[in-house]
Amino acid sequence: MDQTRTPLPWKSKIILSAIALAILVGLFLAYHDLTILSAKRRNQPFVFAGKPFEMIKFLFKGERVIGYISDRNIDDKNIGAQFAQTQLGMAPIILDLNNLNHRFLILDCQDERNATNIMMKFNIRPIKRSNTGIIIAERDMP
Repeated sequence: MDQTRTPLPWKSKIILSAIALAILVGLFLAYHDLTILSAKRRNQPFVFAGKPFEMIKFLFKGERVIGYISDRNIDDKNIGAQFAQTQLGMAPIILDLNNLNHRFLILDCQDERNATNIMMKFNIRPIKRSNTGIIIAERDMP
């Protein structure tokens, strides 16, 4: 059984060469883009907004859900990400956004006067205040 191979026609060789060249160029460009993104990423360290809340979870011992009161626009990408990371830092405790019907509350307002007004209006007592203006508070529940 003598099997002889027929050589590829020159058109097929050109097409295969063009495909191989396109793949190589694509790989090079992807490598180049990833290198640039990696360098930028090293210059901007990731900050996990939920980290400070991991350290205060002991204040809410026995609570399954606490209120998270904010006058910030949660639909804003950065504010929404901060809320999501705070929720992760507080897990397994659930944060109930803008619901005052809980014994413990986290007040995260743009202006501390807004938080003070909320506390006065609803008879809420501050327990702790962070250096970033976030207030942990308690409310007497009927």
